[in-house]
Amino acid sequence: MLLSVNLNESKPWMDWVDYILSHVGGWRHFGGGKFHIGALHDEAPAYTLTDDDLVQPNPDSPGPKVQINKRPYSDTYNRIELVWTDRANNYAVAVAVAQDEVDQRVSGQIRKRTVKLDGINNATLAAYQAQRLLIDSLYRYNIFKFIVGYKNMLLENGDVGTITDNFNLTAEKIRIM
Repeated sequence: MLLSVNLNESKPWMDWVDYILSHVGGWRHFGGGKFHIGALHDEAPAYTLTDDDLVQPNPDSPGPKVQINKRPYSDTYNRIELVWTDRANNYAVAVAVAQDEVDQRVSGQIRKRTVKLDGINNATLAAYQAQRLLIDSLYRYNIFKFIVGYKNMLLENGDVGTITDNFNLTAEKIRIM
């Protein structure tokens, strides 16, 4: 992998890592005393968690073993404007727009987010990343909290699998974060 970065401003180093990862849909985390990075992409599930693999958080009160938290709708965006550098046009600043017009009509408002990614320099990649950011904003907003038993203690951040809890979820695709 080749990486060429022009740092023309001062930021904490973790902000620079986040900036670089944002160009590829990446993620980062600390675990086991190490810094890990990865890129989000569609993967086949590597494991399956069933109700038998999940531990009841409060044994005194039966109920779902998985807590589902939804990101507030107001925290989502239905229009993404990605600012990028157009190599084909003498490195002029260009904007790629991705929007969900149905969500805009239904909600009656445009919730816009502008993202500046100077490392993108062609229109195809800019359009792809804008669409990806839009989908991440609108459709990936469930956070599942659960406890697994010792058989699954080696699951790591970034692992992709499915979860079924015999209550709300049936073969729901998840990524450990």
